[in-house]
Amino acid sequence: NLLLKLKESEEKWRALSENSPAHIMLCDREHKILFINRTVPDLSKEEVIGTPAYNYIPQKERQLAIDYRDSVWETGEPITYTTKYKTKKGDTRYFDVWHSPIFQNGKVTALVSHQMDITERKKVEEALEKSEQKFKHLSNELEKKVIERTKELKESEQKFRKMISELDVGYYNIGMDGKFIFHNSAFNKIGGYNVSENFIGKIGKDFWVNPIEFKHYMEQILKNGSIENFIARVKKKNGEGIFIELNSHLVRDMNGNPTNIEGTFIDVTQKFEYEKKLREQNLRLKEINEFKTNLMNRTSHELQTPLISILGFTDIILHKYKGKLDPDLIEYLEIINKKTNYLTRTIRSLIDTAYLEKDILQINVYKEDLALLIRDCVKHFDRIIKFRNQSVILNVHNILITNFDKGTIHRVFESLLENAINNTPSGGKIEVRSIIEEDFYIISLKDNGIGLLKEELRQLFKPFGKIERYGKGVDVVIDGTGLSLYISKRIIELHGGKIWVKSKGRNLGSTFYFSLPIVND
Repeated sequence: NLLLKLKESEEKWRALSENSPAHIMLCDREHKILFINRTVPDLSKEEVIGTPAYNYIPQKERQLAIDYRDSVWETGEPITYTTKYKTKKGDTRYFDVWHSPIFQNGKVTALVSHQMDITERKKVEEALEKSEQKFKHLSNELEKKVIERTKELKESEQKFRKMISELDVGYYNIGMDGKFIFHNSAFNKIGGYNVSENFIGKIGKDFWVNPIEFKHYMEQILKNGSIENFIARVKKKNGEGIFIELNSHLVRDMNGNPTNIEGTFIDVTQKFEYEKKLREQNLRLKEINEFKTNLMNRTSHELQTPLISILGFTDIILHKYKGKLDPDLIEYLEIINKKTNYLTRTIRSLIDTAYLEKDILQINVYKEDLALLIRDCVKHFDRIIKFRNQSVILNVHNILITNFDKGTIHRVFESLLENAINNTPSGGKIEVRSIIEEDFYIISLKDNGIGLLKEELRQLFKPFGKIERYGKGVDVVIDGTGLSLYISKRIIELHGGKIWVKSKGRNLGSTFYFSLPIVND
């Protein structure tokens, strides 16, 4: 019965501590944590159990915390204090701490700590303290200003006008009749007038180029009581129009009736000119980019035609007359055929890139079997896979039916498989896998090849984003323009899917993924 009661008591204590909003922990004489009900978000219970509690206290606060704990052990008296904890992210959190001894046979055998996170309260207290200090400072300053300004009303007004006059921005005060009550010298300078010229009593509307703009300005300020960053065009003394940015507010009397409008303005003409030039430059850059795209497109088309002829004729010669040619000539023809084929594919990539940049690459989707396409493509590369002594493992569903453009998706998978073959040394392994996740087919190509660094991952899927392997002493194929992955990304996006890559680093392989939506209609 005693053991049962002890167990029930322990279970009740654990239940209470687990549901407590405070951090409760039990420590031994070496300050090691024996039990804790909860931890801060960036630590788990498993991480802290068995470790010294002061490990989680900033160095500056650590000795004080140890002294407090030792005091409880030595005196048997509980103690409270406030301490800080620094998270892994570098944030500081504050805790109210209460340490109490646990006695057994009259001796302290353990120490229980009750720690309440008071960070938010501390922040509020600090904010209130700063606010109070700021308020006191402002109050003192205001009191000084009031004492100074109440000496003589006329002197106060003169100082105010002097201050306004020394502003770098234009200042104006206009009555509800539209006439100037006051303006500063910056008003004259911005308008191209002599500083000595006075416009008090003149109509403010007469300075505006567009009366409709003035009407909108008045409507907004009367409706809202103030206006910010209002852009208007006004006339300088020489008749030149400039753009100004106004910030104004409506002044009312004690009865709430509007009496006048005062505000400031700055000349933003130069800003408008810069923005105009920027728009012109952007337009010019767009034209240059259009010219580049058209040039690349036309040049690629012009090169493609003779290359196709060369490729066709070399194929005919190699197949029809191979037995009549000497080995050296056959080797030369095969080199010509291989390089021509490479150039043809490169030009096709350039043409597709030009189409993609113009958003005119079209896809024609039909119901197809993605699994069949993958198996056919792998079979197509069987010769080069055997030549490089590599192995390809297929873990693909028997049938993967959805709507897609067979030609472009074949090109995507071909590019990814070729990339895996090229970046995997001889004797390497490539695994092709398919999974069904929600409404998508996800295809992955995993290799145990050269892998990718973090900076290289950021470079992929961009135009000409080729990662240079030349001269790096690796057994990989270094050909390519860096366009195939960019084109693949755009093709997959046109299908409503995504493409991405994962790699743990150099010589740790890479896994390329792409997804296609499952369409049943």
